[in-house]
Amino acid sequence: MTEAPGGLPKYLTVANKIARLIEEGHYPAGKRLPAEPDLAKELDVSIVTLRKGLEVLKANGMLDSRKGSGNYVRSQKPLRRVASRELSGRSRPDHPTVLASDDTQVLDTDTLFFTLEASVPAGIAGVLGLEEGDRSFLRTGRYLSAGRPVKLVRSYVPADLVKGSPLVHAESAHESIHAVLSAAGHTPVDGHEEVCSRMPTTEEAAQLAIPPTRSVLAAYRTLYDAAGRAVEVEETVMDSASYVLDYAVTP
Repeated sequence: MTEAPGGLPKYLTVANKIARLIEEGHYPAGKRLPAEPDLAKELDVSIVTLRKGLEVLKANGMLDSRKGSGNYVRSQKPLRRVASRELSGRSRPDHPTVLASDDTQVLDTDTLFFTLEASVPAGIAGVLGLEEGDRSFLRTGRYLSAGRPVKLVRSYVPADLVKGSPLVHAESAHESIHAVLSAAGHTPVDGHEEVCSRMPTTEEAAQLAIPPTRSVLAAYRTLYDAAGRAVEVEETVMDSASYVLDYAVTP
Protein backbone atom coordinates (compact mmCIF):
# COMPACT_ATOMS: atom_id res chain seq x y z
CA MET A 1 0.00 0.00 0.00
CA THR A 2 1.42 3.38 -1.00
CA GLU A 3 1.95 5.73 1.92
CA ALA A 4 2.15 9.49 1.87
CA PRO A 5 4.70 11.38 3.98
CA GLY A 6 3.68 11.00 7.62
CA GLY A 7 2.70 7.35 7.29
CA LEU A 8 -0.92 7.71 6.13
CA PRO A 9 -2.00 5.58 3.17
CA LYS A 10 -2.12 7.82 0.11
CA TYR A 11 -5.87 7.39 -0.40
CA LEU A 12 -6.52 8.72 3.13
CA THR A 13 -4.32 11.73 2.41
CA VAL A 14 -6.42 12.33 -0.71
CA ALA A 15 -9.64 11.97 1.31
CA ASN A 16 -8.32 14.50 3.85
CA LYS A 17 -7.40 16.96 1.08
CA ILE A 18 -10.86 16.78 -0.47
CA ALA A 19 -12.50 17.07 2.96
CA ARG A 20 -10.45 20.19 3.66
CA LEU A 21 -11.48 21.71 0.31
CA ILE A 22 -15.12 21.05 1.21
CA GLU A 23 -14.74 22.54 4.69
CA GLU A 24 -13.05 25.63 3.25
CA GLY A 25 -15.94 26.16 0.82
CA HIS A 26 -14.02 25.33 -2.35
CA TYR A 27 -16.70 22.70 -3.00
CA PRO A 28 -19.87 24.03 -1.31
CA ALA A 29 -22.85 21.94 -0.22
CA GLY A 30 -24.73 20.47 -3.16
CA LYS A 31 -21.91 21.07 -5.65
CA ARG A 32 -20.75 18.29 -7.96
CA LEU A 33 -17.06 17.47 -7.72
CA PRO A 34 -15.00 17.59 -10.91
CA ALA A 35 -15.04 14.45 -13.04
CA GLU A 36 -12.77 11.80 -11.56
CA PRO A 37 -10.03 12.06 -14.24
CA ASP A 38 -9.90 15.84 -13.77
CA LEU A 39 -9.88 15.61 -9.98
CA ALA A 40 -7.16 12.93 -10.05
CA LYS A 41 -5.04 15.21 -12.23
CA GLU A 42 -5.69 18.19 -9.94
CA LEU A 43 -4.59 16.19 -6.89
CA ASP A 44 -1.75 14.45 -8.75
CA VAL A 45 -2.88 10.92 -7.89
CA SER A 46 -4.02 7.87 -9.82
CA ILE A 47 -7.69 7.19 -10.51
CA VAL A 48 -7.48 4.10 -8.28
CA THR A 49 -6.15 6.12 -5.33
CA LEU A 50 -8.71 8.87 -5.90
CA ARG A 51 -11.61 6.43 -5.97
CA LYS A 52 -10.50 4.82 -2.70
CA GLY A 53 -10.36 8.28 -1.14
CA LEU A 54 -13.81 9.14 -2.46
CA GLU A 55 -15.20 5.91 -0.98
CA VAL A 56 -13.96 7.03 2.45
CA LEU A 57 -15.83 10.33 2.10
CA LYS A 58 -19.00 8.56 0.95
CA ALA A 59 -18.76 6.20 3.91
CA ASN A 60 -18.54 9.06 6.41
CA GLY A 61 -21.41 10.93 4.75
CA MET A 62 -19.51 13.87 3.31
CA LEU A 63 -20.26 12.91 -0.30
CA ASP A 64 -23.23 11.44 -2.12
CA SER A 65 -22.82 9.45 -5.32
CA ARG A 66 -25.47 9.83 -8.03
CA LYS A 67 -25.40 7.16 -10.69
CA GLY A 68 -24.55 8.58 -14.09
CA SER A 69 -24.05 12.06 -12.66
CA GLY A 70 -21.03 12.01 -10.35
CA ASN A 71 -20.07 12.78 -6.77
CA TYR A 72 -21.78 15.60 -4.88
CA VAL A 73 -21.05 17.34 -1.61
CA ARG A 74 -23.78 16.37 0.82
CA SER A 75 -26.20 19.27 1.12
CA GLN A 76 -28.39 18.19 4.02
CA LYS A 77 -27.36 19.36 7.50
CA PRO A 78 -27.48 16.70 10.22
CA LEU A 79 -30.50 16.54 12.49
CA ARG A 80 -30.12 17.31 16.20
CA ARG A 81 -31.32 14.61 18.58
CA VAL A 82 -31.75 16.17 22.02
CA ALA A 83 -31.53 13.46 24.69
CA SER A 84 -33.58 15.33 27.30
CA ARG A 85 -36.42 15.70 24.81
CA GLU A 86 -36.21 12.03 23.78
CA LEU A 87 -36.20 10.77 27.36
CA SER A 88 -38.60 13.14 29.10
CA GLY A 89 -40.09 15.51 26.56
CA ARG A 90 -38.15 18.45 28.03
CA SER A 91 -36.46 20.91 25.70
CA ARG A 92 -32.89 21.91 26.38
CA PRO A 93 -31.98 25.56 27.09
CA ASP A 94 -31.42 27.58 23.93
CA HIS A 95 -27.62 27.76 24.16
CA PRO A 96 -25.28 28.30 21.19
CA THR A 97 -24.00 25.06 19.70
CA VAL A 98 -20.65 24.17 18.16
CA LEU A 99 -22.01 21.80 15.51
CA ALA A 100 -24.36 23.06 12.82
CA SER A 101 -27.62 21.16 12.46
CA ASP A 102 -31.14 21.41 11.10
CA ASP A 103 -33.48 21.73 14.08
CA THR A 104 -36.64 22.36 12.06
CA GLN A 105 -37.13 19.06 10.26
CA VAL A 106 -40.26 17.05 11.03
CA LEU A 107 -39.68 13.38 10.29
CA ASP A 108 -42.10 11.30 8.26
CA THR A 109 -42.89 7.68 9.09
CA ASP A 110 -42.26 5.48 6.09
CA THR A 111 -43.08 2.02 7.42
CA LEU A 112 -44.62 0.79 10.66
CA PHE A 113 -44.81 -2.84 11.72
CA PHE A 114 -45.89 -4.47 14.97
CA THR A 115 -46.20 -7.97 16.41
CA LEU A 116 -46.90 -9.59 19.78
CA GLU A 117 -44.71 -12.56 18.91
CA ALA A 118 -41.27 -11.03 18.44
CA SER A 119 -38.12 -12.84 19.44
CA VAL A 120 -35.93 -10.57 21.55
CA PRO A 121 -32.15 -10.03 21.30
CA ALA A 122 -30.44 -11.52 24.35
CA GLY A 123 -29.21 -8.21 25.77
CA ILE A 124 -32.65 -6.60 25.56
CA ALA A 125 -34.37 -9.72 26.91
CA GLY A 126 -32.10 -9.61 29.96
CA VAL A 127 -33.00 -5.99 30.67
CA LEU A 128 -36.74 -6.68 30.31
CA GLY A 129 -36.52 -9.71 32.59
CA LEU A 130 -37.61 -12.13 29.87
CA GLU A 131 -36.61 -15.78 29.88
CA GLU A 132 -35.12 -17.58 26.90
CA GLY A 133 -37.88 -18.20 24.37
CA ASP A 134 -40.19 -15.52 25.80
CA ARG A 135 -41.79 -13.27 23.22
CA SER A 136 -42.45 -9.55 23.39
CA PHE A 137 -44.45 -6.86 21.69
CA LEU A 138 -42.34 -5.19 19.01
CA ARG A 139 -43.08 -2.06 17.02
CA THR A 140 -40.65 -1.00 14.33
CA GLY A 141 -40.61 2.10 12.19
CA ARG A 142 -38.44 3.82 9.60
CA TYR A 143 -38.23 7.61 9.64
CA LEU A 144 -37.39 9.95 6.78
CA SER A 145 -36.11 13.50 6.55
CA ALA A 146 -36.93 15.25 3.27
CA GLY A 147 -37.62 11.83 1.75
CA ARG A 148 -34.32 10.33 2.91
CA PRO A 149 -34.20 7.47 5.48
CA VAL A 150 -32.35 8.63 8.60
CA LYS A 151 -33.30 6.30 11.45
CA LEU A 152 -34.90 3.00 12.39
CA VAL A 153 -36.72 2.57 15.70
CA ARG A 154 -37.56 -0.73 17.41
CA SER A 155 -39.59 -0.68 20.63
CA TYR A 156 -39.71 -3.85 22.76
CA VAL A 157 -42.34 -4.19 25.52
CA PRO A 158 -43.12 -7.34 27.58
CA ALA A 159 -46.18 -8.88 25.93
CA ASP A 160 -48.14 -9.18 29.18
CA LEU A 161 -48.16 -5.37 29.56
CA VAL A 162 -49.85 -4.63 26.23
CA LYS A 163 -51.87 -7.75 25.43
CA GLY A 164 -55.45 -6.73 24.63
CA SER A 165 -54.48 -3.04 24.34
CA PRO A 166 -55.05 -0.80 21.29
CA LEU A 167 -51.39 -1.31 20.34
CA VAL A 168 -52.12 -4.74 18.91
CA HIS A 169 -54.71 -3.49 16.41
CA ALA A 170 -53.64 -2.24 12.99
CA GLU A 171 -55.90 0.82 13.13
CA SER A 172 -54.15 1.89 16.35
CA ALA A 173 -50.59 1.27 15.18
CA HIS A 174 -49.61 4.86 16.06
CA GLU A 175 -51.04 4.65 19.59
CA SER A 176 -48.66 5.95 22.25
CA ILE A 177 -46.81 3.11 23.96
CA HIS A 178 -46.42 5.26 27.06
CA ALA A 179 -50.17 5.95 27.23
CA VAL A 180 -50.92 2.23 27.02
CA LEU A 181 -48.35 1.42 29.71
CA SER A 182 -49.81 4.13 31.95
CA ALA A 183 -53.34 2.77 31.47
CA ALA A 184 -52.03 -0.65 32.52
CA GLY A 185 -50.56 0.80 35.73
CA HIS A 186 -46.96 0.86 34.53
CA THR A 187 -46.33 4.55 33.88
CA PRO A 188 -42.68 5.12 32.88
CA VAL A 189 -41.11 7.31 35.56
CA ASP A 190 -37.39 6.79 35.07
CA GLY A 191 -35.00 5.83 32.32
CA HIS A 192 -31.49 5.79 30.96
CA GLU A 193 -29.85 5.57 27.57
CA GLU A 194 -26.76 3.85 26.19
CA VAL A 195 -25.22 4.87 22.86
CA CYS A 196 -22.63 3.13 20.73
CA SER A 197 -21.20 3.35 17.24
CA ARG A 198 -21.21 0.15 15.21
CA MET A 199 -21.37 -1.12 11.66
CA PRO A 200 -24.87 -1.64 10.27
CA THR A 201 -26.31 -5.04 9.55
CA THR A 202 -26.96 -5.76 5.88
CA GLU A 203 -30.67 -5.14 6.46
CA GLU A 204 -30.06 -1.85 8.31
CA ALA A 205 -27.78 -0.53 5.56
CA ALA A 206 -30.44 -1.36 2.97
CA GLN A 207 -33.25 0.24 4.99
CA LEU A 208 -31.23 3.40 5.61
CA ALA A 209 -29.93 3.46 2.01
CA ILE A 210 -26.34 3.96 3.22
CA PRO A 211 -23.06 2.32 2.19
CA PRO A 212 -22.36 -0.81 4.26
CA THR A 213 -19.04 0.79 5.21
CA ARG A 214 -20.70 3.72 7.02
CA SER A 215 -21.15 3.31 10.76
CA VAL A 216 -24.47 3.83 12.51
CA LEU A 217 -25.25 5.26 15.93
CA ALA A 218 -27.30 2.89 18.07
CA ALA A 219 -29.12 4.29 21.12
CA TYR A 220 -30.75 1.94 23.63
CA ARG A 221 -33.27 3.67 25.90
CA THR A 222 -34.72 1.71 28.83
CA LEU A 223 -37.76 3.00 30.73
CA TYR A 224 -38.84 1.84 34.22
CA ASP A 225 -42.10 2.07 36.16
CA ALA A 226 -42.38 3.18 39.80
CA ALA A 227 -41.70 -0.37 41.01
CA GLY A 228 -38.42 -0.46 39.10
CA ARG A 229 -39.62 -2.85 36.41
CA ALA A 230 -38.19 -2.28 32.93
CA VAL A 231 -41.27 -1.71 30.78
CA GLU A 232 -39.75 -0.74 27.44
CA VAL A 233 -36.47 -0.87 25.59
CA GLU A 234 -36.31 1.30 22.50
CA GLU A 235 -33.48 0.73 20.04
CA THR A 236 -32.86 3.64 17.66
CA VAL A 237 -30.43 3.07 14.80
CA MET A 238 -29.32 6.30 13.12
CA ASP A 239 -27.33 7.08 10.01
CA SER A 240 -24.20 8.52 11.64
CA ALA A 241 -23.90 11.18 8.93
CA SER A 242 -27.44 12.41 9.60
CA TYR A 243 -27.34 13.12 13.33
CA VAL A 244 -25.78 15.26 16.02
CA LEU A 245 -26.44 13.86 19.52
CA ASP A 246 -27.10 16.55 22.13
CA TYR A 247 -26.81 15.71 25.85
CA ALA A 248 -27.23 18.01 28.84
CA VAL A 249 -24.60 17.76 31.58
CA THR A 250 -24.59 18.98 35.17
CA PRO A 251 -21.25 20.27 36.52
